[in-house]
Amino acid sequence: MKNILIISTGGTICSKVIDGCRRLAPDVSESTVVENFYKNSKYASRLGGIFENSDFPTKTLSENMTFSKLESLLSHINGFDLEKYSGVIILHGTDTLAYTAALLSLVFSYTPVPIMLVSGDAPPDMEISNANANFEKAVECIVEGISPNVYVPYRNSDGKMTLHLASRLMQCPSFSSDFRSVGACVDFEKISRERRSLPFDVKEFDSSVMLIQPYVNLDYSRVDLDGVTAVAHGTYHSGTFCTEGGKYSVITLAENCKEHDIPLFVAPCTLGEDQYESVYNALDCAEIIPVSMTLEMLYIKLTLAVSAGLHGEEIKKFVLTPFNSEMVS
Repeated sequence: MKNILIISTGGTICSKVIDGCRRLAPDVSESTVVENFYKNSKYASRLGGIFENSDFPTKTLSENMTFSKLESLLSHINGFDLEKYSGVIILHGTDTLAYTAALLSLVFSYTPVPIMLVSGDAPPDMEISNANANFEKAVECIVEGISPNVYVPYRNSDGKMTLHLASRLMQCPSFSSDFRSVGACVDFEKISRERRSLPFDVKEFDSSVMLIQPYVNLDYSRVDLDGVTAVAHGTYHSGTFCTEGGKYSVITLAENCKEHDIPLFVAPCTLGEDQYESVYNALDCAEIIPVSMTLEMLYIKLTLAVSAGLHGEEIKKFVLTPFNSEMVS
């Protein structure tokens, strides 16, 4: 069997409690998850020396993730001939995991090998940590020949291990270390056959996309659109947003966006007989583009679009084109 490439980016899975707080200790932590794998996995006896450290130089706690660091990660991955490996395991923090998962699921939508994003809710040398279980699951999926794609294996606090499709992963809610993804995706082979490569390469990310989360009494008249090229607007859990109250209505934002020739997308927002009239009323009188995908994915797709120099209808077409099952019906 070919080697498994390990890329350590940082985060809790690459940390250790030192002087009373969690600090990055990537070399120690990577050794810990590998050693624990050899102690506990049913595959340990036949996988000796299979792990190859990629020596990724940029380590960060994931809350400190930036576009420049993500650019370094993409460049680093592209520096390897992935077909020479059985798979790739990327050690990553939980705070911004959903954004990196969305990005990799698109950029490597046509990966020749499985790519696993592995995180932990505590440093791997702590008994309470799920980092070792998540790492073990990633290795087992690769060894068992899972279809090439980008995945996130993660054990929640209820003890249930789930293999998430990276393109549908959502951020952890506050006061929780649990992850969920949209829609149960069990036929990974079928999903992998339907993948589509991006129509362009992006070397440098444009940071002009604005992301807005709705909240009670959000005053859209105070939103400064200077330098903004596209807006990703979130919704409440039912796919809705405020449509009354003048400056508190998303229609005000839509009118301002139209005046500045800025496309406005809202997600996740699925239309149908279960959707509320407030949403349909807004769509009837304003240029708002609803999309059925996670807000994290929408933000990343818009960033890729503007980074590639797309404009107007080109951006809309790109966002509404599925590449790796990110569209949820």
